[in-house]
Amino acid sequence: MSDLPITSTGLSPSQQRTLALAAVFQSAKLVHLLATQGAAALIFHGESYDYLLKQSLSDTPVAQRFQDPKALRAGLAALERGLLQPYQTVPETKKFKKNQVLYYATNLLLIERKIFSQEVLVQLIHRELLTLRHRHHFFSGDLRHPALLAGFANLYLNTAGTLKMRLNVRGQPAELTNSANVDRIRACLFAGLQAAQTWHALGGRRWRFILGRRQVLVDLRVLAMQDRVVSIKT
Repeated sequence: MSDLPITSTGLSPSQQRTLALAAVFQSAKLVHLLATQGAAALIFHGESYDYLLKQSLSDTPVAQRFQDPKALRAGLAALERGLLQPYQTVPETKKFKKNQVLYYATNLLLIERKIFSQEVLVQLIHRELLTLRHRHHFFSGDLRHPALLAGFANLYLNTAGTLKMRLNVRGQPAELTNSANVDRIRACLFAGLQAAQTWHALGGRRWRFILGRRQVLVDLRVLAMQDRVVSIKT
């Protein structure tokens, strides 16, 4: 698939795909942090978390999602690490920490395809997202309200939880048995599935991720430069 010219957003189609893929990795990174640190992870990463949940509720066209490199800094960094890390020598004792985010992200890409190939699950997502948007409005836009997070968590269970393929989250037992934190993790996993669906709708394919590594790295450098320019201006 050849890329179209630069869009009205100033991003090329390739860069838009890279930002959507970064959103998947940001979800994966946050899942790892929540599983190991619990709610404390949101002290430094709360804005990244809120951004993903807000995008999950969005009904804007696919081409208008995930266009803010600044809001996806954590995901862009995690994506770059995921692309480079398999080619670096890592001491055996550090492999678990290095690979867990990559494991979550790649599995979210696989699970998303299985979910969105089933019309029943797609229709379920559409219906439940409408309910969650109303709930979000009812709670005055509070993206971390327990009722909203529980709704996201149930939606993840009712879709990804019905598949034979499962994503196993590893972390601290105390954080994985805390019901409120489990809801946060599942909400973040659902946000990752939504981002993966956006990536696929924009032309993202597994071969692009595996064989197109160099182009993604080029996109990451350009997006990082754009982020710096915006930060300096503001």
